Amino acid sequence: MIDNILKNNLIQETEYLIEESIEFLLDDLLDNEDTSNIVTDSLLESDNSEESPQNKITNQSITINETSTSSEYSLLEDIRDGWLGNNNNILIQHQAVESAKCNCPNCCSGILPSNFVTELSDTSPQPITITSSNNNLDFSKIEALLSSYKWNNSNTITYSFYEDDVFAGDYYSTKETNVQEVSSKVKENVREILNWLETIVDIDFVEVAETSTDTFGQLRYMLSERLDYNYAWAYYPSSSDIGGDIHLRESYDHQTNTNGFQNDAGKHGYMSLIHETLHALGLKHPHSGDQTLSTEDDNTAYTVMSYEFAGYSSGTAMPYDIAALQYLYGAKDHNTGDDTYIFDGTTDVWTVNGNTVLETTHRTKQTIWDSNGIDTLDFSQLSLNSSGYSFDLNPGGWLIANNVNQQNTSKGNYYSYGTSIAFDVTLENIIGSNSNDYIIANSAANIFGGYDYGVSVGNDTLVNTDGFDILDLSSYSVSDITQTQNNNDLIIDLGDFGSVTVEEYFVSAIDNRLQIQLEEGDFDNIEYPSSNVTIGEVGRIDGVTHQLQTIQLQGNYTNPVVFAQPLSRNGTQTAIARVTDIQSDSISFYVQEAEHLDGKHNRESFSYMVVEAGTWQLADGTLVEAGTTNSNANVGSQWETINFQSNFTQAPVVLSQVQTTNNSEFIRTRQKNGNATGFKVALEKEDNLKNSPYQQDTVGWLAISSGEGTWDGNYYQATNTGDNVTHQWYGLNLSDNFTETPQVLASIASYDGPDSSGLRSREITGANGTNIEIRIEEDKSLDSEMGHTTEDVNFFAIEGTGLLTAQVYEATPSAFTLDGNSGFSNEEDIFSINSIADI
Repeated sequence: MIDNILKNNLIQETEYLIEESIEFLLDDLLDNEDTSNIVTDSLLESDNSEESPQNKITNQSITINETSTSSEYSLLEDIRDGWLGNNNNILIQHQAVESAKCNCPNCCSGILPSNFVTELSDTSPQPITITSSNNNLDFSKIEALLSSYKWNNSNTITYSFYEDDVFAGDYYSTKETNVQEVSSKVKENVREILNWLETIVDIDFVEVAETSTDTFGQLRYMLSERLDYNYAWAYYPSSSDIGGDIHLRESYDHQTNTNGFQNDAGKHGYMSLIHETLHALGLKHPHSGDQTLSTEDDNTAYTVMSYEFAGYSSGTAMPYDIAALQYLYGAKDHNTGDDTYIFDGTTDVWTVNGNTVLETTHRTKQTIWDSNGIDTLDFSQLSLNSSGYSFDLNPGGWLIANNVNQQNTSKGNYYSYGTSIAFDVTLENIIGSNSNDYIIANSAANIFGGYDYGVSVGNDTLVNTDGFDILDLSSYSVSDITQTQNNNDLIIDLGDFGSVTVEEYFVSAIDNRLQIQLEEGDFDNIEYPSSNVTIGEVGRIDGVTHQLQTIQLQGNYTNPVVFAQPLSRNGTQTAIARVTDIQSDSISFYVQEAEHLDGKHNRESFSYMVVEAGTWQLADGTLVEAGTTNSNANVGSQWETINFQSNFTQAPVVLSQVQTTNNSEFIRTRQKNGNATGFKVALEKEDNLKNSPYQQDTVGWLAISSGEGTWDGNYYQATNTGDNVTHQWYGLNLSDNFTETPQVLASIASYDGPDSSGLRSREITGANGTNIEIRIEEDKSLDSEMGHTTEDVNFFAIEGTGLLTAQVYEATPSAFTLDGNSGFSNEEDIFSINSIADI
């Protein structure tokens, strides 16, 4: 046993690990029932306020009455940078002492103070080597909470409460004074918190009775005072006696206001006990140290270690805390069966397996940890909410009433109360509420239930569904419901009982759509028609030079494929339209000259087309297929073979274009051997460099059934020139059915001439109207000769501007059996045609 003299000497020689948590005093100033004439009522909110009251008070002079002593204080505008204290009536700035390994003689020599109740191998703190995390959360968010120290345990951490009868005020540090035992209610809260932590981390917390002065736990709770700390503070894991000690200010061992440590979950005092306990287990504040959380993540909706108090106080560790603790100590198997979480009245109170996890009458936030089984969230008992509810089933998602979603400049987005889902948790099924539910599916096979005939369910929305998910309408017959299409969404009308909207239902191929089960039989027998969806745009850009130009698209796409050739020939230097930075709603273009030229180029024009990758079909049976391939295949080596998914009856018209700029040099695509089943494509640099090494680039391709037709009143033509196009201008044989000059896209479809080649175009106006001419253009990087033999050219021409429609392609179209109609009445856009003048 080390006597008190040695202990005190060690304290004086070493700056031990400590994290002070003065911040929580602020709530007391705003919520103390003894406070009078402090701040006008308009600046105060009750304990049940959805927003922490300190957010609304700045630069106010207030008087507090704490332990019968009045003092004057001033609040900072930036609450995060300073916290109220009671030392000499001044504002105590927050100064978190970062962790440093204890270097006292005993620790460095490996001598363990004998009053630790477990062996050194079970208690010695170890530096954490940060590598990677098995958690499906960005590891930087976990790292922002790690102090670099943990308990090196064998699944057991002991804890105790300072015992007055044994220690009689004696403590092994001179910095803390008036050390004494916590109340029975605080002990009850601590045990409840540690019991909950046992369900998420692979640790058993074992209480140790302090029956003698050489027996106490690794975590130790006590009341005390310290001149520089005013509310609560804790020491990181350490093999010194003070390691893991949690100190609480004696004047807050009550439940008369929100800061009292005797309060139940949902009050600030209870969250403070969690906060200090997690410090003693090795977590730090997310705003301190080298690795920190972003503003949008740094609030108590994500971690109780934050100083940004978002809404009601958390009643459990929150998602980032759990991920960090599990990184340190491992995850505990918990609720491994098929569990049902029943929410009673509100989204922050629930039972599982008949047990209410967090017994409290206060609004709060808590987190679900479930490690296995097929689980169900049951919201059927929630109170009717005119704002509706949002249920995000993904790890890290929130289960909330919509009216508790808050935004704050300093805190980012947060939720006043509700339930979060811990990371690495999969909850499969959901029973909705009787209000309007917005439900975000996760990657599991979800079943969306609660739609019993005769039960009002509100107007629900399902998001991110796929072919593994099921909408259970088994108590409804086909005749009970109707459905309509709104853009890409499916709306199922349940009559007087509500509706279900399935977002982006018609974007997916039929076998990847949400399965819908009706009374008539298994959902596999319920088939829907192919319906028109927006998949792309066509337009024209004028005035593009070697400077990058960005256009905003009309649509928003998941996997857009872009085509932009042939280029006009206002400038005679060898050049192409280069595509880059393809986003879901924008594209950038520039004119790129061959490498042997100066790179500066006059204004040029070209038509462009954007198509969502996939297989599509027009009403007349015309097939459209678009896709991409990553390849470094080039004309000097192996060509890339593309096989179509569509059942083309003859060789379609094929366009191709480089989509990326990994090869920063002047580069194009070449095609050959096109037929009904596929074609070959390769990359080609300028003549002098075409045999040099190639980087892998993304190549986009588009195949369209050869022929003519009308898309929503816009005439189109998809055909080829035959083996007729050379370096001389060649007039396209455009159909007489065009009433105006069309947009034209084209690609060389053969490889008869081996010199590097591309296409240029021009418009010629004559007595019979405007015609479009094209020519093959070689470069002069290897020689000055630019003559080229005949090649076959594929081209697609479409007139006008506007929107075009198509439907998801089915190899064998299914019958429409849901409501007896032949199909949906409204159509959606497959292409929109626009024109951008002189960017």
